[in-house]
Amino acid sequence: MKKVPPIFIKMALFAAIPFLLTNCQANPEHALSKKQFTEILTDIMIIQKMNIKDKEKAERIEDVLDTHHTTRDQFLQMKQLHADDPQFWMEVYRKIQKNIKERSYALNKKRHKRRVKKKHNLFKGSKVLPQ
Repeated sequence: MKKVPPIFIKMALFAAIPFLLTNCQANPEHALSKKQFTEILTDIMIIQKMNIKDKEKAERIEDVLDTHHTTRDQFLQMKQLHADDPQFWMEVYRKIQKNIKERSYALNKKRHKRRVKKKHNLFKGSKVLPQ
């Protein structure tokens, strides 16, 4: 068997590196969109702030991933893909802040409606207020 000169091995490796790098990245059909990633991260950040045991937090995070039809590996792959992209993270965290404000507003609105309904039901049978 003939020995392959080292220069050919180096050239082959050099030519193969871009191909390997592009094929080792996330498969586009299984990659998360920025919107999906942001929604998942919003849910995870909310769960992390909850006053519950770590085991329950982990279970809830798994439920979030299942709800979004993604895996932990896909999520981490997206996170790693953009690890050195500060612009990506600025946009993601701005959207997370917006998501949390919107959810908080919606939750407060629901709570207010329930309180009003509860008060209405308390006075419903009362003779003090006309019906």
